[in-house]
Amino acid sequence: MADTYLTPLRYTCMLCFLLLQGVAPSALAEQLNFQKTQKGDATDYYYRWLDADNEVQEIRFRLPHTAFKAAPTLQPNYKPSLAQRFVTVALMKKAKTYDPKDARIAIKNDNQRIHIEVRSQSETRADVILEELQAEQVRAFNAYLEQNYYVRFTTIFNQGAVKPDHLRYVEETTKALVPVSQSFYEKIRQDADARDYFDLLLGWIQSIPYDTLEDRVASNGSGFAPPVGLLNQNLGDCDS
Repeated sequence: MADTYLTPLRYTCMLCFLLLQGVAPSALAEQLNFQKTQKGDATDYYYRWLDADNEVQEIRFRLPHTAFKAAPTLQPNYKPSLAQRFVTVALMKKAKTYDPKDARIAIKNDNQRIHIEVRSQSETRADVILEELQAEQVRAFNAYLEQNYYVRFTTIFNQGAVKPDHLRYVEETTKALVPVSQSFYEKIRQDADARDYFDLLLGWIQSIPYDTLEDRVASNGSGFAPPVGLLNQNLGDCDS
């Protein structure tokens, strides 16, 4: 029993990775039927699709509702204004910890930027407080990204940006998706290798209906569906 469980577990990271890479339009796979039924503290999933060889495939699996708590099922939109508000609140709280007689602190928002001004009779003291507030600004922004499953990255144009934390989704979702991986593992032949498993899994993922985002710049990640969310919605896109 232990071997039966551990073997598909090795493939579950592959499953998470493919779900995160997402669904792209494909003429090689077509979904024929999808059913989702809640039963007590779990949800049953049924998929039926036409694969690349024009053969009908089907799969069933059950996910306990605890799997939905492993990670968010919907990716929050990244909006600079919300992030700025979160950081500003943190800075205001930090500013209140200083004695007004020691320093006067002004925190202003301007065009998605936060400006911090510190005035004190001691220039050295003003510099120290400013450094502490700037450190709090960085800490608060990192906290906002972590709470909402985002990370920083640098674009090909060497610009700073924010994207969903895919690696974190893999780490936190892998165990929750073991029942899915197990179902696919049990479906392939005993003498099958990883390629057979991959082909079956890829065909299933490609059969999930594709949702095209009209404006990816404006969406700021709103079209990203985490693995469990993609299963629940039965709808994905190339960012999922």
